[in-house]
Amino acid sequence: MRIALLHNLPSGGAMRTLQQQVRRLVGPHEVDGYTLSSADLEFLDHRSDIQAWHHEPYQPLPLATSPFGRANAWIRVLDVERRRRAWLRLARLVEMGSYDAAFVHPCQYGNAPPISGMLQIPVLLYLQETLRTVYDPPVASKSKRSTVRHVLDFVDPGPNLQRRAMREADRAGVLAADRVLVNSRHVRREAQRVYGIDAQVSYHGVDAEIFRPGAGEREGFVLSVGALREEKGFHFLVDCLGRIAPQQRPELVVVSNAVDPRAAKSLELLAAQRGVGLTLERRIDDRRLISYYQRAALVAYAPYHEPFGLVPLEAMACETPVVGVREGGVIETVVDGETGWLVDRDANAFAVAIQEALAGSATRRERGRAGRAHVLRSWSWDRAMEVLEGHLLAVAGRS
Repeated sequence: MRIALLHNLPSGGAMRTLQQQVRRLVGPHEVDGYTLSSADLEFLDHRSDIQAWHHEPYQPLPLATSPFGRANAWIRVLDVERRRRAWLRLARLVEMGSYDAAFVHPCQYGNAPPISGMLQIPVLLYLQETLRTVYDPPVASKSKRSTVRHVLDFVDPGPNLQRRAMREADRAGVLAADRVLVNSRHVRREAQRVYGIDAQVSYHGVDAEIFRPGAGEREGFVLSVGALREEKGFHFLVDCLGRIAPQQRPELVVVSNAVDPRAAKSLELLAAQRGVGLTLERRIDDRRLISYYQRAALVAYAPYHEPFGLVPLEAMACETPVVGVREGGVIETVVDGETGWLVDRDANAFAVAIQEALAGSATRRERGRAGRAHVLRSWSWDRAMEVLEGHLLAVAGRS
């Protein structure tokens, strides 16, 4: 098949998934790439795997600073239209390529790109999650907001217009696709709730040749990985660790590909208040990331309703057991009592689970080995690609 690949992804798990999919699609199929210039193509660069790349110029408008921050919602409304025009220009290029299908991944600024309805060829959309910033209530911020700001948020129409513009563009991208894939049963339920569609699950995989156990001894720190933002649950983890007695309390290492400065500052402040040793690592290469997985006593993972999350799979591939919150896609990857521990979002219960895991070295080793066996058995990329290619062939009318 000739496939047009389209996305505007940032760094992170979605880009890692795309990189692995591209490497396995190229060869059996002819793949050309189309992105907006704002895509983070330096992170896990996969351009060399593809025959041709087309980059459409687009960068978001600069945001206003205090005291003019109220203008930012209006600036983002303008950006929704600017992105629509950029996607339209890409669509015109794609239509000149005689492709059998378009394989569309998300846009970092608006989730499902509105390009689906702009193309005359069949579209397979890989939906990593619903547009949670629009459809779901926000995660409680750890940064205090003034009463004046609350009042202005209430009377200013800008934020509502921004959400409406983003919602309409996102729905256009989802509903115009010929088939929508999601990365978990959790996201499938959310897609039904939000868009009223029956999406199909096409799981990720993990490369167990890259993510593998190390030869050295385990160290005593707890690792967590993900973009440093409020919804990733790092504040919750610090709160949990702060409830462990000082003489037993482990250090927390947080590895992030992207960092919200305000969230990082409040996390460091909370760690200092709770007496939790905290190390923040930012945008490290795979070699160092894997080294952290291999040396950590365990991985603690507590994002709020994470759609899927590659982190537990990467940890288990490295024989590192996971203490995870029992919600979202984590339920579909971590096997409670076998490859790790799943706990409700209760700080005391989560702290107890971490203590039990740290105290039982034999149990940690046993669950670590079980985790890698689980990955090898159920989460290989060969298995994932067999499902994905079946969907691509069906959309293109080849099966």
